[in-house]
Amino acid sequence: MSITRRLNEEGIVETHARSPVELADALMSIRELEEFVRDGRLFEVVVTEGDGVHRISYEGGRTVAGSAVSFFQKLELVVIAMVAGNDASFGACRQIQSLMDHGDPRLRVSVFRDQTLAMEWLRQEKHLAEQKTAPISAGKQVASE
Repeated sequence: MSITRRLNEEGIVETHARSPVELADALMSIRELEEFVRDGRLFEVVVTEGDGVHRISYEGGRTVAGSAVSFFQKLELVVIAMVAGNDASFGACRQIQSLMDHGDPRLRVSVFRDQTLAMEWLRQEKHLAEQKTAPISAGKQVASE
């Protein structure tokens, strides 16, 4: 398969898609993401190398997006940063992004040309998500009656 991934020390899945990515590879890759879900959340950076996802047709993109959305709707939060190395990959990534956009605030997908910016955005999104679920500090004093 032309897609590899690992969980980094920050809890972000790093996925690398090398040319050529076929429709079957992309669909299998979505199913493999389940092992990286933590507490109902998934944070992923997808880096396309070469032509990356460019070999997937528009109809194939609809299939990939539909499969991804079906899986992601079962989760509390999914944040994906797609990094495109060239114009063709950028267009394909934007196509998939638009097909996945159903207005669900639990699914955030953004496309970047720079991996550093993508990782900064992911870290910020992850930090915001962690703040929303952080327990109240045991050291805080509560006023009593």
